[in-house]
Amino acid sequence: MRRRLRPLMTRASVAGALVAFGAVVAGPAMGAPAAGTTTTTSPTLPAKIAPYRPPPTLTVDEGLLPSEADAWPQLVRLRDRAARGSRERADMNWLLSFGRLAAVSDSPSGRRVTAARAIRFNAWWYAGHRSPTDRVIARDPDGVILTYKRGHGFIVNPVATMGRWRDLNIAWSAPQLADAIAPMMIIRRYAGFEWGALEYYDVPGKPDQVVPGVSAMGQGRAAALFAKAWRMTGDPKYARSAELALGGFQVPVNSGGVFTTVSAGGRSGVWYPERAYPGKNPWTGGALNGFMATIIGLRGSSRDLAATPRTRPLAAPSDAATTTPAATAPDPAALALAAEASALAERVAGRGVNSLVAFLPLHDTGQWSYYGMLTPGRPWRTNLADLNYHCYHVHLLKSLEKMYPGRGFAAYQLRWQGYVWKRNARCPAR
Repeated sequence: MRRRLRPLMTRASVAGALVAFGAVVAGPAMGAPAAGTTTTTSPTLPAKIAPYRPPPTLTVDEGLLPSEADAWPQLVRLRDRAARGSRERADMNWLLSFGRLAAVSDSPSGRRVTAARAIRFNAWWYAGHRSPTDRVIARDPDGVILTYKRGHGFIVNPVATMGRWRDLNIAWSAPQLADAIAPMMIIRRYAGFEWGALEYYDVPGKPDQVVPGVSAMGQGRAAALFAKAWRMTGDPKYARSAELALGGFQVPVNSGGVFTTVSAGGRSGVWYPERAYPGKNPWTGGALNGFMATIIGLRGSSRDLAATPRTRPLAAPSDAATTTPAATAPDPAALALAAEASALAERVAGRGVNSLVAFLPLHDTGQWSYYGMLTPGRPWRTNLADLNYHCYHVHLLKSLEKMYPGRGFAAYQLRWQGYVWKRNARCPAR
Protein backbone atom coordinates (compact mmCIF):
# COMPACT_ATOMS: atom_id res chain seq x y z
CA MET A 1 0.00 0.00 0.00
CA ARG A 2 1.34 3.41 -0.93
CA ARG A 3 2.09 5.57 2.09
CA ARG A 4 0.21 8.86 2.01
CA LEU A 5 2.15 11.61 3.76
CA ARG A 6 1.27 15.17 4.47
CA PRO A 7 3.32 17.19 1.96
CA LEU A 8 5.51 20.12 2.89
CA MET A 9 4.02 22.12 0.01
CA THR A 10 1.34 21.44 -2.58
CA ARG A 11 0.51 22.97 -5.95
CA ALA A 12 3.85 24.71 -5.76
CA SER A 13 4.94 26.94 -8.61
CA VAL A 14 8.57 27.65 -9.36
CA ALA A 15 7.97 30.09 -12.21
CA GLY A 16 10.45 32.94 -11.94
CA ALA A 17 12.21 31.35 -8.98
CA LEU A 18 14.95 29.43 -10.75
CA VAL A 19 18.47 30.29 -9.70
CA ALA A 20 21.93 29.08 -10.68
CA PHE A 21 24.45 27.25 -8.59
CA GLY A 22 27.81 28.86 -7.92
CA ALA A 23 29.86 29.22 -11.08
CA VAL A 24 32.02 26.23 -11.91
CA VAL A 25 35.71 26.89 -11.58
CA ALA A 26 37.35 25.42 -14.68
CA GLY A 27 40.93 25.57 -15.84
CA PRO A 28 42.56 25.36 -19.27
CA ALA A 29 42.58 22.08 -21.16
CA MET A 30 45.50 19.70 -20.69
CA GLY A 31 46.46 16.63 -22.67
CA ALA A 32 44.96 13.41 -21.38
CA PRO A 33 47.65 11.24 -19.76
CA ALA A 34 48.26 7.60 -20.16
CA ALA A 35 46.63 5.50 -17.47
CA GLY A 36 48.41 5.90 -14.17
CA THR A 37 50.21 9.15 -15.02
CA THR A 38 49.65 12.57 -13.55
CA THR A 39 50.69 16.19 -14.03
CA THR A 40 51.75 19.01 -11.77
CA THR A 41 50.36 21.85 -13.92
CA SER A 42 47.45 23.62 -12.22
CA PRO A 43 44.56 25.32 -14.01
CA THR A 44 44.16 29.06 -13.47
CA LEU A 45 41.55 30.05 -10.92
CA PRO A 46 39.03 32.75 -11.85
CA ALA A 47 39.24 36.21 -10.39
CA LYS A 48 35.97 35.84 -8.50
CA ILE A 49 34.04 32.90 -7.06
CA ALA A 50 30.26 33.14 -7.20
CA PRO A 51 28.42 32.28 -3.97
CA TYR A 52 26.26 29.20 -3.73
CA ARG A 53 22.52 29.73 -4.08
CA PRO A 54 20.23 26.79 -3.38
CA PRO A 55 17.83 25.72 -6.12
CA PRO A 56 14.08 26.00 -5.60
CA THR A 57 12.32 22.97 -4.14
CA LEU A 58 8.76 21.70 -4.13
CA THR A 59 6.72 18.77 -2.88
CA VAL A 60 3.67 17.47 -4.71
CA ASP A 61 0.72 15.88 -2.92
CA GLU A 62 -0.24 12.31 -3.76
CA GLY A 63 -3.71 13.51 -4.72
CA LEU A 64 -2.31 15.66 -7.52
CA LEU A 65 -0.32 12.93 -9.26
CA PRO A 66 -1.95 10.87 -12.01
CA SER A 67 -2.26 7.14 -11.47
CA GLU A 68 0.40 4.87 -12.95
CA ALA A 69 -2.10 3.76 -15.60
CA ASP A 70 -2.94 7.34 -16.60
CA ALA A 71 0.55 8.84 -16.35
CA TRP A 72 2.04 7.20 -19.47
CA PRO A 73 -0.65 8.22 -21.97
CA GLN A 74 -0.78 11.68 -20.40
CA LEU A 75 2.95 12.16 -20.87
CA VAL A 76 2.72 10.92 -24.46
CA ARG A 77 -0.02 13.47 -25.22
CA LEU A 78 1.99 16.25 -23.61
CA ARG A 79 5.08 15.28 -25.61
CA ASP A 80 3.11 15.27 -28.86
CA ARG A 81 1.78 18.75 -28.15
CA ALA A 82 5.23 20.16 -27.33
CA ALA A 83 6.96 22.10 -30.11
CA ARG A 84 9.59 20.23 -32.07
CA GLY A 85 13.07 21.24 -30.92
CA SER A 86 11.75 22.52 -27.59
CA ARG A 87 13.26 21.66 -24.21
CA GLU A 88 9.93 20.16 -23.17
CA ARG A 89 9.87 17.74 -26.09
CA ALA A 90 13.48 16.68 -25.48
CA ASP A 91 12.80 16.11 -21.78
CA MET A 92 9.70 14.03 -22.39
CA ASN A 93 11.30 12.05 -25.23
CA TRP A 94 14.05 10.92 -22.86
CA LEU A 95 11.54 10.03 -20.14
CA LEU A 96 9.47 7.98 -22.58
CA SER A 97 12.62 6.20 -23.76
CA PHE A 98 13.35 5.35 -20.13
CA GLY A 99 9.80 4.09 -19.71
CA ARG A 100 10.11 1.86 -22.77
CA LEU A 101 13.41 0.43 -21.46
CA ALA A 102 11.73 -0.39 -18.15
CA ALA A 103 8.72 -1.95 -19.85
CA VAL A 104 10.52 -4.68 -21.82
CA SER A 105 9.64 -8.19 -20.75
CA ASP A 106 12.93 -9.00 -19.03
CA SER A 107 13.30 -5.63 -17.27
CA PRO A 108 13.88 -6.01 -13.50
CA SER A 109 11.08 -4.89 -11.22
CA GLY A 110 13.25 -2.23 -9.58
CA ARG A 111 13.69 -0.49 -12.92
CA ARG A 112 9.95 -0.57 -13.54
CA VAL A 113 9.27 0.96 -10.12
CA THR A 114 11.81 3.75 -10.71
CA ALA A 115 10.40 4.53 -14.14
CA ALA A 116 6.82 4.58 -12.87
CA ARG A 117 7.75 7.03 -10.12
CA ALA A 118 9.45 9.36 -12.61
CA ILE A 119 6.68 9.11 -15.23
CA ARG A 120 3.97 9.99 -12.70
CA PHE A 121 5.79 13.07 -11.45
CA ASN A 122 6.72 14.34 -14.90
CA ALA A 123 3.20 13.81 -16.25
CA TRP A 124 1.98 16.09 -13.47
CA TRP A 125 4.74 18.65 -13.98
CA TYR A 126 4.46 19.08 -17.75
CA ALA A 127 0.67 19.32 -17.55
CA GLY A 128 1.10 22.72 -15.88
CA HIS A 129 4.72 23.82 -16.29
CA ARG A 130 7.33 24.29 -18.96
CA SER A 131 10.85 22.94 -18.58
CA PRO A 132 12.79 24.77 -15.87
CA THR A 133 15.61 26.99 -17.05
CA ASP A 134 17.88 25.67 -14.31
CA ARG A 135 18.01 23.05 -11.61
CA VAL A 136 14.89 22.36 -9.56
CA ILE A 137 14.58 19.80 -6.77
CA ALA A 138 11.27 18.02 -6.13
CA ARG A 139 9.98 15.60 -3.52
CA ASP A 140 7.28 13.09 -4.25
CA PRO A 141 4.77 11.99 -1.60
CA ASP A 142 7.12 9.27 -0.31
CA GLY A 143 10.00 11.69 0.27
CA VAL A 144 11.93 10.50 -2.80
CA ILE A 145 13.84 13.37 -4.40
CA LEU A 146 13.75 13.96 -8.14
CA THR A 147 16.11 16.51 -9.68
CA TYR A 148 15.55 18.30 -12.96
CA LYS A 149 18.19 17.82 -15.62
CA ARG A 150 17.92 19.43 -19.01
CA GLY A 151 17.11 16.86 -21.68
CA HIS A 152 15.87 14.36 -19.09
CA GLY A 153 13.13 16.00 -17.08
CA PHE A 154 12.84 15.15 -13.40
CA ILE A 155 14.79 11.99 -12.66
CA VAL A 156 14.84 9.97 -9.45
CA ASN A 157 17.93 10.86 -7.41
CA PRO A 158 18.72 8.09 -4.88
CA VAL A 159 21.90 9.82 -3.64
CA ALA A 160 20.04 13.01 -2.71
CA THR A 161 17.13 11.07 -1.22
CA MET A 162 19.20 8.81 0.99
CA GLY A 163 21.77 11.44 1.89
CA ARG A 164 18.97 13.77 3.04
CA TRP A 165 20.58 16.52 1.00
CA ARG A 166 20.32 19.75 3.03
CA ASP A 167 17.51 18.14 5.07
CA LEU A 168 15.09 18.43 2.14
CA ASN A 169 13.24 15.25 3.16
CA ILE A 170 13.79 15.44 6.91
CA ALA A 171 10.04 14.93 7.48
CA TRP A 172 10.39 11.29 6.41
CA SER A 173 12.00 8.80 8.80
CA ALA A 174 14.77 6.40 7.81
CA PRO A 175 12.38 3.41 7.75
CA GLN A 176 9.92 5.36 5.59
CA LEU A 177 12.61 6.29 3.07
CA ALA A 178 14.03 2.76 3.17
CA ASP A 179 10.59 1.39 2.31
CA ALA A 180 10.40 3.78 -0.66
CA ILE A 181 13.94 3.02 -1.90
CA ALA A 182 14.03 -0.77 -1.45
CA PRO A 183 11.56 -1.56 -4.27
CA MET A 184 13.81 0.35 -6.69
CA MET A 185 16.78 -1.88 -5.90
CA ILE A 186 17.74 -4.32 -8.65
CA ILE A 187 19.04 -7.74 -7.64
CA ARG A 188 22.14 -8.79 -9.55
CA ARG A 189 24.43 -11.79 -9.24
CA TYR A 190 28.21 -11.97 -9.30
CA ALA A 191 30.60 -14.80 -8.37
CA GLY A 192 27.86 -16.78 -6.68
CA PHE A 193 26.31 -14.07 -4.49
CA GLU A 194 23.47 -11.58 -4.82
CA TRP A 195 23.77 -7.85 -4.48
CA GLY A 196 21.38 -4.94 -4.94
CA ALA A 197 21.99 -2.07 -7.37
CA LEU A 198 20.35 1.33 -7.35
CA GLU A 199 20.54 2.36 -10.98
CA TYR A 200 20.98 5.67 -12.76
CA TYR A 201 19.96 6.03 -16.39
CA ASP A 202 21.35 9.29 -17.75
CA VAL A 203 24.75 9.34 -19.49
CA PRO A 204 26.78 12.54 -18.97
CA GLY A 205 27.71 14.04 -22.33
CA LYS A 206 25.21 11.84 -24.19
CA PRO A 207 21.81 13.39 -23.46
CA ASP A 208 19.81 11.16 -25.80
CA GLN A 209 20.97 7.88 -24.30
CA VAL A 210 19.29 5.85 -21.57
CA VAL A 211 21.81 3.41 -20.10
CA PRO A 212 21.55 1.74 -16.67
CA GLY A 213 24.55 2.51 -14.46
CA VAL A 214 25.52 2.48 -10.79
CA SER A 215 27.07 4.82 -8.25
CA ALA A 216 29.31 3.95 -5.31
CA MET A 217 27.95 6.99 -3.52
CA GLY A 218 24.43 5.66 -4.05
CA GLN A 219 25.38 2.20 -2.80
CA GLY A 220 27.12 3.63 0.26
CA ARG A 221 24.20 5.85 1.16
CA ALA A 222 21.76 2.99 0.61
CA ALA A 223 23.74 0.84 3.01
CA ALA A 224 23.72 3.67 5.56
CA LEU A 225 19.97 4.27 5.20
CA PHE A 226 19.06 0.59 5.54
CA ALA A 227 21.47 0.17 8.45
CA LYS A 228 19.86 3.09 10.28
CA ALA A 229 16.39 1.66 9.63
CA TRP A 230 17.63 -1.67 11.04
CA ARG A 231 18.96 0.00 14.18
CA MET A 232 15.68 1.89 14.64
CA THR A 233 13.37 -1.09 14.14
CA GLY A 234 15.23 -4.39 14.36
CA ASP A 235 13.36 -5.49 11.24
CA PRO A 236 15.45 -8.14 9.43
CA LYS A 237 14.42 -6.84 5.99
CA TYR A 238 16.56 -3.73 6.54
CA ALA A 239 19.63 -5.74 7.52
CA ARG A 240 19.20 -7.80 4.36
CA SER A 241 18.80 -4.67 2.21
CA ALA A 242 21.96 -3.20 3.73
CA GLU A 243 23.84 -6.40 2.93
CA LEU A 244 22.62 -6.25 -0.68
CA ALA A 245 23.71 -2.63 -1.10
CA LEU A 246 27.15 -3.41 0.35
CA GLY A 247 27.58 -6.31 -2.06
CA GLY A 248 28.26 -3.86 -4.90
CA PHE A 249 31.59 -3.01 -3.27
CA GLN A 250 32.74 -6.58 -3.92
CA VAL A 251 32.03 -6.30 -7.65
CA PRO A 252 34.51 -4.58 -10.02
CA VAL A 253 33.29 -1.66 -12.11
CA ASN A 254 33.99 -3.61 -15.30
CA SER A 255 31.63 -6.32 -14.04
CA GLY A 256 28.89 -3.83 -13.19
CA GLY A 257 29.91 -3.04 -9.60
CA VAL A 258 31.38 -0.02 -7.82
CA PHE A 259 35.01 -0.66 -7.00
CA THR A 260 38.03 -0.19 -9.22
CA THR A 261 41.79 0.13 -8.91
CA VAL A 262 43.39 3.46 -9.79
CA SER A 263 47.02 4.49 -10.20
CA ALA A 264 48.84 7.82 -10.29
CA GLY A 265 52.13 9.24 -9.07
CA GLY A 266 53.59 5.78 -8.52
CA ARG A 267 50.76 4.75 -6.19
CA SER A 268 47.72 2.54 -6.63
CA GLY A 269 44.66 1.81 -4.58
CA VAL A 270 40.93 1.16 -4.68
CA TRP A 271 38.45 3.84 -5.69
CA TYR A 272 34.68 3.91 -5.45
CA PRO A 273 33.50 6.10 -8.36
CA GLU A 274 30.49 8.32 -7.92
CA ARG A 275 29.43 7.20 -11.39
CA ALA A 276 30.85 3.96 -12.71
CA TYR A 277 32.00 3.74 -16.34
CA PRO A 278 32.82 0.13 -17.24
CA GLY A 279 35.62 -0.15 -19.78
CA LYS A 280 36.84 3.43 -19.28
CA ASN A 281 39.93 4.77 -17.53
CA PRO A 282 39.47 3.73 -13.86
CA TRP A 283 39.55 7.37 -12.73
CA THR A 284 36.52 8.25 -14.89
CA GLY A 285 33.60 9.40 -12.80
CA GLY A 286 35.63 9.29 -9.60
CA ALA A 287 34.49 12.56 -8.00
CA LEU A 288 36.34 13.32 -4.77
CA ASN A 289 33.23 14.35 -2.86
CA GLY A 290 31.49 11.13 -3.87
CA PHE A 291 34.41 9.01 -2.71
CA MET A 292 34.62 10.73 0.68
CA ALA A 293 30.84 10.61 1.19
CA THR A 294 30.89 6.91 0.29
CA ILE A 295 33.50 6.17 2.96
CA ILE A 296 31.47 8.10 5.53
CA GLY A 297 28.32 6.18 4.57
CA LEU A 298 30.14 2.87 4.83
CA ARG A 299 31.58 3.67 8.24
CA GLY A 300 28.18 4.81 9.49
CA SER A 301 26.47 1.71 8.18
CA SER A 302 29.07 -0.47 9.89
CA ARG A 303 28.33 1.14 13.24
CA ASP A 304 24.54 0.99 12.87
CA LEU A 305 24.62 -2.64 11.76
CA ALA A 306 26.83 -3.54 14.71
CA ALA A 307 24.58 -1.74 17.23
CA THR A 308 21.88 -3.54 19.17
CA PRO A 309 18.67 -2.69 17.30
CA ARG A 310 15.58 -1.21 18.86
CA THR A 311 13.49 -3.98 20.38
CA ARG A 312 10.18 -2.13 20.71
CA PRO A 313 7.75 -1.12 17.99
CA LEU A 314 8.13 2.47 16.81
CA ALA A 315 4.55 3.22 17.87
CA ALA A 316 1.97 1.59 20.13
CA PRO A 317 -1.07 -0.07 18.51
CA SER A 318 -3.99 2.34 18.12
CA ASP A 319 -6.20 0.28 20.44
CA ALA A 320 -3.59 0.31 23.22
CA ALA A 321 -2.24 3.84 23.03
CA THR A 322 -1.68 4.08 26.77
CA THR A 323 0.20 0.78 26.98
CA THR A 324 3.97 0.60 26.63
CA PRO A 325 4.77 -1.70 23.70
CA ALA A 326 6.32 -4.98 24.76
CA ALA A 327 9.99 -5.57 24.08
CA THR A 328 10.87 -8.23 21.56
CA ALA A 329 14.11 -10.16 21.39
CA PRO A 330 16.22 -9.45 18.28
CA ASP A 331 16.11 -12.25 15.74
CA PRO A 332 19.39 -14.23 16.07
CA ALA A 333 19.66 -14.88 12.35
CA ALA A 334 19.13 -11.19 11.59
CA LEU A 335 21.72 -10.22 14.20
CA ALA A 336 24.24 -12.56 12.58
CA LEU A 337 23.46 -11.15 9.14
CA ALA A 338 23.83 -7.58 10.40
CA ALA A 339 27.15 -8.40 12.09
CA GLU A 340 28.54 -9.91 8.89
CA ALA A 341 27.40 -6.91 6.85
CA SER A 342 28.91 -4.57 9.45
CA ALA A 343 32.30 -6.26 9.12
CA LEU A 344 32.14 -5.99 5.32
CA ALA A 345 31.29 -2.29 5.51
CA GLU A 346 34.20 -1.68 7.87
CA ARG A 347 36.66 -3.47 5.58
CA VAL A 348 35.49 -1.62 2.49
CA ALA A 349 35.60 1.73 4.27
CA GLY A 350 39.12 1.04 5.56
CA ARG A 351 40.42 0.29 2.08
CA GLY A 352 38.87 3.51 0.86
CA VAL A 353 40.49 5.54 3.63
CA ASN A 354 43.92 4.19 2.73
CA SER A 355 43.44 5.26 -0.90
CA LEU A 356 42.09 8.65 0.11
CA VAL A 357 45.18 9.36 2.20
CA ALA A 358 47.38 8.34 -0.73
CA PHE A 359 45.56 10.40 -3.36
CA LEU A 360 44.47 13.55 -1.50
CA PRO A 361 47.66 15.36 -2.60
CA LEU A 362 46.69 14.69 -6.22
CA HIS A 363 43.43 16.59 -5.64
CA ASP A 364 45.18 19.72 -4.33
CA THR A 365 46.40 22.39 -6.79
CA GLY A 366 48.03 24.44 -4.05
CA GLN A 367 45.25 26.99 -4.42
CA TRP A 368 42.05 24.94 -4.65
CA SER A 369 40.72 21.38 -4.83
CA TYR A 370 39.82 19.33 -7.88
CA TYR A 371 36.30 18.00 -8.30
CA GLY A 372 37.83 14.84 -9.73
CA MET A 373 40.76 13.59 -11.73
CA LEU A 374 38.93 12.56 -14.88
CA THR A 375 35.44 13.93 -15.39
CA PRO A 376 33.69 12.80 -18.60
CA GLY A 377 34.10 15.44 -21.28
CA ARG A 378 37.11 17.08 -19.63
CA PRO A 379 40.86 16.46 -19.91
CA TRP A 380 42.81 14.85 -17.09
CA ARG A 381 43.09 16.89 -13.91
CA THR A 382 41.44 20.10 -15.16
CA ASN A 383 38.04 20.07 -13.46
CA LEU A 384 38.32 22.24 -10.37
CA ALA A 385 35.53 22.13 -7.78
CA ASP A 386 33.13 25.04 -7.70
CA LEU A 387 32.75 26.88 -4.40
CA ASN A 388 29.95 24.61 -3.21
CA TYR A 389 31.87 21.40 -3.89
CA HIS A 390 35.17 22.76 -2.55
CA CYS A 391 33.39 23.67 0.69
CA TYR A 392 31.74 20.26 0.68
CA HIS A 393 35.23 18.76 0.53
CA VAL A 394 36.10 20.77 3.65
CA HIS A 395 32.96 19.55 5.39
CA LEU A 396 33.62 15.92 4.49
CA LEU A 397 37.22 16.12 5.65
CA LYS A 398 36.01 17.35 9.02
CA SER A 399 33.71 14.32 9.32
CA LEU A 400 36.47 11.95 8.23
CA GLU A 401 38.85 13.35 10.85
CA LYS A 402 36.32 12.45 13.55
CA MET A 403 35.96 8.92 12.21
CA TYR A 404 39.65 8.36 11.42
CA PRO A 405 41.73 10.66 13.64
CA GLY A 406 45.41 10.96 12.91
CA ARG A 407 45.19 10.14 9.18
CA GLY A 408 45.86 13.72 8.09
CA PHE A 409 42.33 14.81 7.23
CA ALA A 410 42.37 17.72 9.71
CA ALA A 411 45.40 19.23 8.01
CA TYR A 412 43.72 19.15 4.60
CA GLN A 413 40.51 20.53 6.09
CA LEU A 414 42.35 23.58 7.43
CA ARG A 415 44.42 23.97 4.28
CA TRP A 416 41.40 23.91 1.97
CA GLN A 417 39.37 26.16 4.25
CA GLY A 418 42.29 28.57 4.06
CA TYR A 419 41.97 28.65 0.26
CA VAL A 420 38.41 29.92 0.68
CA TRP A 421 39.40 32.65 3.13
CA LYS A 422 42.34 33.68 0.97
CA ARG A 423 39.95 34.36 -1.89
CA ASN A 424 37.57 36.33 0.34
CA ALA A 425 34.86 33.75 -0.26
CA ARG A 426 32.47 32.13 2.18
CA CYS A 427 31.31 28.55 2.45
CA PRO A 428 27.54 27.97 2.42
CA ALA A 429 26.02 26.85 5.70
CA ARG A 430 25.47 23.12 6.09
